Amino acid sequence: RFPTWAAFAKHVEKAHGVKLGAE
Repeated sequence: RFPTWAAFAKHVEKAHGVKLGAE
């Protein structure tokens, strides 16, 4: 579980190279 949406989005971007459009 991630503390914030931004932290989750950053993890996904780093791990999968996918941007989720989070500001």
